Amino acid sequence: MPKHQAKPHKVKRPNKRDLTRYRAFAKAYLAVGQPTYFNAEKSALAAGYKPGTAKGSSYKLLDKAGVQEEMRKLRDARAKQSTIASPEEVLEVLTTQIRVLPNALAGDDGNLIPVNKLTKEQAQAIAGLKHTERTVASGEDVVTERRIEYKLVDRQKAAEVLARHHGLFLKHNEQQKPEASVKLVMMPTGDMTLEEWTKQTQAILDKAKHAPAPAQA
Repeated sequence: MPKHQAKPHKVKRPNKRDLTRYRAFAKAYLAVGQPTYFNAEKSALAAGYKPGTAKGSSYKLLDKAGVQEEMRKLRDARAKQSTIASPEEVLEVLTTQIRVLPNALAGDDGNLIPVNKLTKEQAQAIAGLKHTERTVASGEDVVTERRIEYKLVDRQKAAEVLARHHGLFLKHNEQQKPEASVKLVMMPTGDMTLEEWTKQTQAILDKAKHAPAPAQA
């Protein structure tokens, strides 16, 4: 008697419309400097998904093989361009931005180090600068005071990007999932003992736990 052979599982391939959306989603998600950058919901909206879908399950798109493939293609294409920093260079800059503290930009006299005297590592910690001048009369003399102000990079943002790269968050996608609703119970009032209130609270939670799930819209 011939043995039963399981039929090979057929992988459902995305259609042309899905591929177009996957490509648009990946492009928006990796658009550095844009509001969609690393934002699944905004990227889904930019790719043409309905607002309800974008808000409720956009994080699932990041796990789709088609989306991951489009992201890989984009990253590979960028890596081939000589003007694009390599992944290693990006990580090095982010690390420098975290490690260079504000006090490293001051000299022994307590004044900020001039721009032309900064090291490469010190300069990478600066997002912008401003020069100001003020003329002050001191008796018969006129003194010109020159000041320089540095705007530092966002070290917390740099740390978050690195943390995502190292997988320090359980999973970036999971952070974008809708939060579960929190069951609320009333605080005890009147002459209710702690034991009575505990039983009442447990009964409310048990009832909510076994209640039928609301119908999906």
